[in-house]
Amino acid sequence: MAACAFIVIDSQLDRIRAENTVDIFGAVNRMRTQRNFMVQTEQQYAFLYEVMVEAVQLTGSEVSAHSLYNYVMKLRQTAPTSMVLMYLGDQIPRSGMKSNFPQNITALELEFQTAINGN
Repeated sequence: MAACAFIVIDSQLDRIRAENTVDIFGAVNRMRTQRNFMVQTEQQYAFLYEVMVEAVQLTGSEVSAHSLYNYVMKLRQTAPTSMVLMYLGDQIPRSGMKSNFPQNITALELEFQTAINGN
């Protein structure tokens, strides 16, 4: 599945950029004409759709290869209070804010929580 998934994902990301559409069904069918066992389960098929949904929803989150190391180092640092409030402000109750305020949370943790919670 791994090789097939990467091939389909790569081709569909290219298609999104070029045509603003996806065709996972068509891509899988074309691949299966050459290799019968490329996508074997419904779970694998669903995974491809989930990846495409995330790719479309997370536009503007790309980092250039040249900047990746510095970006990751920055994400590993403790997030400033202003960043925590920006990402989690609505999730922190107003009463007793100090006791509920996340301490020593990294920017990576904030970004991940935002991605999985759809904020």
